[in-house]
Amino acid sequence: MHEKSQSGQALLLVLLSVGVVLTIALSLVSRSVGDVSNTTKDEESLRAFSAAEAGVEEILKTPIIINGPTSTNTPAPVEVGNPQTTYQTISNAFPENPRAYLYPSELASGDTATIWLAGHDNNGDLTCTGVTCYTATSIDLCWGKVDASVPAQPALVVSVMYEDPTAGNALKFAYGAYDPSSSRGNTNKFQTNGITTNPSNGACTISGTRLANRVSVSFAALGIPNAIVNGRRLRAITGMVLYNGAPTVFGATNLPTDLPIQGRRIDSTGTSGDATRKVQVYSLYPEVPTMFQAAIFSPPGVVK
Repeated sequence: MHEKSQSGQALLLVLLSVGVVLTIALSLVSRSVGDVSNTTKDEESLRAFSAAEAGVEEILKTPIIINGPTSTNTPAPVEVGNPQTTYQTISNAFPENPRAYLYPSELASGDTATIWLAGHDNNGDLTCTGVTCYTATSIDLCWGKVDASVPAQPALVVSVMYEDPTAGNALKFAYGAYDPSSSRGNTNKFQTNGITTNPSNGACTISGTRLANRVSVSFAALGIPNAIVNGRRLRAITGMVLYNGAPTVFGATNLPTDLPIQGRRIDSTGTSGDATRKVQVYSLYPEVPTMFQAAIFSPPGVVK
């Protein structure tokens, strides 16, 4: 009986040892398979993202077509590198609603955003011949996030670029400054009246985004003659936000006439294996560097 008991214990130890070894082996195999799977997924994800970027680059090589909203599509997958990696893109001129425009990027304090009032031809040059141009005598601008936790809403400085036919068609600037904070306005001398502000619920809504402040900017009040507006010689209005501790939003709404095309939005989808990645890019027309707004300038040269 004693020998049988020892034999049974030895068999039990062998079985336990085999079980431990099998558990460790299966764990190592499972981890290796998992690592290989994760590595494959990472590689496919990178390929899909690269394919999506390739689709964006392909669209950027083509010009924006004038005369209203346009679209460029690649409904059939385009192979990139190998048959398993493809992209599909959709490109739309924006704003889709020409009577309202939300600038696609948020602005930090001191940043600027340009809304084009004149159109661009196929070469990217400003023109009002054969394209849409803004012809109203005023424009409603909105800025600032709707956030009750923000103690003070940002101020807005605008500059309007226009062409002066009495000065050899030189480009000139007119300026305005608006501050919803009356206490700051007493110091910085910005205009405080005529501004609608509602940091909690918003003073206007553009493309589903609520903005806290709104002001109607009259071009005549900025010193721009009505003949400039009627002659379709407005070129652009640039907004600069100030006093905002965090990035904020800017746009125009409730416009009485259409805005020209501001650029295009590109949505590109890349696919590789089971991985799908999407990239959205806004391609805007080049903006005038803010340093030029410190002087009056014309196409032949700088006029101070």
